[in-house]
Amino acid sequence: MDRDPFENYIKGSEPDKRDKAYAWRTAIGLQAVDGLLPSKYLIDIALRNIEGDISFDEAGELLQSYYKKNSKSDIEVEKSDIERQLADINELLGTKTTMHIRTIFEQCGNDSIFGRSVIEEITGLKSSRASDVINLMLKNGIIEPVKGHGKGKYKFK
Repeated sequence: MDRDPFENYIKGSEPDKRDKAYAWRTAIGLQAVDGLLPSKYLIDIALRNIEGDISFDEAGELLQSYYKKNSKSDIEVEKSDIERQLADINELLGTKTTMHIRTIFEQCGNDSIFGRSVIEEITGLKSSRASDVINLMLKNGIIEPVKGHGKGKYKFK
């Protein structure tokens, strides 16, 4: 998932759509911690629910039915070693910084591309501290620079 499909709903939508988008993004972010990535079908169902085309219960039924029939189709699973990396460098970075990195990973996952402004948004850090966190993650091999998306863009390894 290169781009957050829920971002526009969260930033500039009526409260009902914003709340639904936030809930879907949070659920997907929690799955990302376990290295699970959403299928295109799940994103489609989530967007239909946000738009009010289907209820949350209908979305759940559609997803369960789909994954029961297609248990190995487009579910993407990646083994993320972010937890191991964070455990290894926790003493070097400090608990607060480690918590910020974990929060950033939960929101961005392995495939999202982000920069300093996204880190500021997610963590509430000021610009210079967000840059420090990026430098610490780069130095410790947690993130890598991404080319072709503008200067200062990164993704988790």
